[in-house]
Amino acid sequence: MDYVADGTKEIIGRSLKIPMLGKLKTTEHMVERVRASSKAVRSGTTIVAFTFQQGVLMAADRQTSAGFHIWSAETVKIRNVSSMSLWGAAGLVACIQEIYDTLMLLIDGFENHLEKKLPVSAQGKLLNQILQANAAGLTYLGFLLGYVVVPILAGWDTECDEPKIFSYDDIGGIYDMTECTNQFTTVGSGGEIAKSILHDRWEKDMSEEAAIRLAIRALLRAGSIDIGTSDALIAPVTLFLVRRGSRAAVQLSEQSALQIAHEIFQGDLEGRKDPRKAFFISDPTSGSPTSGSEGEGGAI
Repeated sequence: MDYVADGTKEIIGRSLKIPMLGKLKTTEHMVERVRASSKAVRSGTTIVAFTFQQGVLMAADRQTSAGFHIWSAETVKIRNVSSMSLWGAAGLVACIQEIYDTLMLLIDGFENHLEKKLPVSAQGKLLNQILQANAAGLTYLGFLLGYVVVPILAGWDTECDEPKIFSYDDIGGIYDMTECTNQFTTVGSGGEIAKSILHDRWEKDMSEEAAIRLAIRALLRAGSIDIGTSDALIAPVTLFLVRRGSRAAVQLSEQSALQIAHEIFQGDLEGRKDPRKAFFISDPTSGSPTSGSEGEGGAI
């Protein structure tokens, strides 16, 4: 059933008596403020989402920035859309918050009207329509800022009993990543770095434990290179799992996230030579570097 048909605006505007998919206040009133200030709070961010055996995972770093300053290293960037679906987004925090609130308002209106819960696929289409309805304003803000908001919506679709990961471009184009060979996506300033790790290591039938470690590894690598992504060794990764047959998404504890990040870091450190030795001068009599010793230091 196509819950979100072409008549969405009419249904929402008249039958449900809630705001139409029109202009977001953010895009109407923020342009001049953005022009005048370099301190709009942005979520530089790395967020990853991918499928694993019998489930879907979403994980994110914790840093938000204002200009060249770190605004917070404790931001939680993943939120529930429903008990079985998750939202994450990179971009301007004000836009992220308003688009999320608008999506939740529309979902609530549709569910009250239909007297049933919307599946993840319908939620993804609603988000697509919100972004497209505001494409002009978001594009203009994107021109001023470099980017505005790029979300991910993922979860387990109980209606078709399949995982779903919806990725979007800057102006609302929607992509169902579960229809691709590589069932993963990333967003944010560190997204391409994290994606390189997923390309090398992701497997469709990987276990839940392997999926958790892969997500943390990807964010650990992104945080070691991208200035807009927090260090997973210091700020614990936010990680949620949606399992097939479960009643709700579950979150990995911060303690477990930190422990796994340190295990990965130490394991990689012990498995290779110290990369800093390339900068040391070798002792011609011994054929070894004059400073350091095998297995010291290094970073992912």
